[in-house]
Amino acid sequence: MYENIKNFTRNNKSNIIISSIFILSVYLIKLGTLATSIDNEAAISVSSSLYTAWLSMGRIALVYLKKVFGVGIYNPFLSMFMLIVLMIFSIVAWGMIFDYIKNNKNKYAYWIFISIFFTAPIMAEQLGFVMQAVEVLLGINLVAISLFYTYRYFIDTPKKYYLIISVILSGIAFSIYQALTTIYVTAAICLFILYISRKDVTNPKKIWQVIILNIILFFLSYVVYFVLAKCVLSLLHIEATKYTGDQVAWGTVPVIQCIKNILKYIKGTVTDKTIFYSKVYVVLAILLVINAFYGKKEKYDKRYYIYILAIGALLVTPFLMGVILGGQPTKRTAISYPFMLGFSSMYLFEEIRTKIKNKDAILILMVLVALVPFKQSVLSSRLYYTEYITNKESEIVATKISNRIEEVTGSYNPEEKIAFIGCMRLNRNNSCYQLEDLEYVGRGFFETSFSTTHGSFLMRNYMATLGINYQCPSEDDAKIAEEYAKDMPAWPNKESVKKVDNIVIVKLG
Repeated sequence: MYENIKNFTRNNKSNIIISSIFILSVYLIKLGTLATSIDNEAAISVSSSLYTAWLSMGRIALVYLKKVFGVGIYNPFLSMFMLIVLMIFSIVAWGMIFDYIKNNKNKYAYWIFISIFFTAPIMAEQLGFVMQAVEVLLGINLVAISLFYTYRYFIDTPKKYYLIISVILSGIAFSIYQALTTIYVTAAICLFILYISRKDVTNPKKIWQVIILNIILFFLSYVVYFVLAKCVLSLLHIEATKYTGDQVAWGTVPVIQCIKNILKYIKGTVTDKTIFYSKVYVVLAILLVINAFYGKKEKYDKRYYIYILAIGALLVTPFLMGVILGGQPTKRTAISYPFMLGFSSMYLFEEIRTKIKNKDAILILMVLVALVPFKQSVLSSRLYYTEYITNKESEIVATKISNRIEEVTGSYNPEEKIAFIGCMRLNRNNSCYQLEDLEYVGRGFFETSFSTTHGSFLMRNYMATLGINYQCPSEDDAKIAEEYAKDMPAWPNKESVKKVDNIVIVKLG
């Protein structure tokens, strides 16, 4: 294996260098600066509570990997360093598996896949949750290794322990982050498209066996995850949360409504004008369809209709999370979208390159393709810059609120409970995204509150990351605070902070 990695890296220096440049253009800012995102404050202030919550969600491996590696005490700088190292490893891992399945003796443009996948704003949003980003990325790489062993079974000697390794690794990946199931399905389809294009794969019967076995392995992997989660929760006497289940509309609303939700989600994804989606999908979909019908029937012969089926499945993969939920997923869970864009761009580039003999034309095509990750890098790096500026402004607001509370209570660490009512809007600067452009990464803590108890808990934990320690109000305290706050002005008015009995009310909005 060491020799294989050594040979691959030696023969793919340009792939590694170009991919690394695009990756660093987005994520280097995170390595050099400290910016606390939503939920990261909990990893610092109440880590045991957060880990228990993760366990109750079924993210078993996410918690225990932290224990195994000794990173239970959250360090954002170490996390970002490890994340960038893992991204470099991803270039090699995914490049090697593409190379292995394609059986390609010429250099393949793997940098296109990696660059588009990791610079995508959706991935920037996902990896912006730094407290889990390393483990999530490790899970993505486990999926790669899992599928590598699956295809070793198909291509090399059909040894059963290959399949066992595959199921165990993907089961662990699912127990890190459930949304990786969509990465598995998308990656399996992508690899199947490369597999079916091999010259030694011509038997339709064997190809259908590969498809069926892939489906079986996926469900077995999910069973491994499900059993593992059930056993751990039972041993620890932790009740499973409804956090993930509550997001699934199937069974809670009529089927026709779920279908409407999915169609609305697909339409929104294709036409969305936010930073997270683009028209690139439409362009790639058209090119994939044209490529599938242009001269492929003769090339694939009896395999042709299976190939068409695989391309159709690939076009559906960006919407998998919406199909699973029967509704609108959060942006960070739609990671199959950039994966599909990255693979499709790489695949189409290679398909077109084989038809072009002029080197200058190939160079122009490469530059055009590179514009996609470049544009995404601009968007994603701006997202992280927004997060940085938001944190700077949040620190100023936190300091001012802390000073006001100290004036009211006479103590830097007051015994009174602090109730934050409502939320406010931060200013940011002209180079930042504004609040309506954001999902969670880049959003300020004082801008996020679903209820008084939620907002107070969130803001209390954020203040604790700055060394400012407050107590949270109970449900009854929150109701009392809400009643008094009705007649209070909003921050930054001097009367927006008031002490009532054993509660300090901070009315943000």
